[in-house]
Amino acid sequence: MKHQFVNIAILAVLTMGCMVGCDLDYVADALAIEDTSTDIVTEEEGGKGGDGCLVDLDCEDYDPSTVDTCIDAVCVHPGIDCTTDEECEDGIPYTQDFCGEDGKCSEYWLECWWSQDCNDGVACTKDVCVAGECDNSPKEDACDDADPCTLDFCDPEKGCDYTDVCDDSL
Repeated sequence: MKHQFVNIAILAVLTMGCMVGCDLDYVADALAIEDTSTDIVTEEEGGKGGDGCLVDLDCEDYDPSTVDTCIDAVCVHPGIDCTTDEECEDGIPYTQDFCGEDGKCSEYWLECWWSQDCNDGVACTKDVCVAGECDNSPKEDACDDADPCTLDFCDPEKGCDYTDVCDDSL
């Protein structure tokens, strides 16, 4: 909310200034830039290179493991200094936060947090979360129909499938 208010205030000031003449495309571009990486905003990414921000708040990426800074009208997002993984914990589910070899906080997104995050809707698969990754491999004997004339297997996309292996013509 605070970020939106600041953007509106900046837009109002720039618009007032533009009444005497300026590049309105610059005003729109300055407010549209939102970098969510640790890289500098470049023209190819939608920024205007050296004229992308006015104040640090323009660079807010909502990532608590970075410091959002406007340096010479360019957003930069260096990681926060750290010595332990605990210093980097941001409390956001689905992220693994850690202190990198460079002494900066970093994170990566997990595929799952709980096993229910892995439910693929196929009854014969495991659907468990193991170390942040879903395991949807077939369950052992999940499709066993106790018929010696069928080859039973779990298709991870369709569910149980049975192939007739007996020659009924004999």
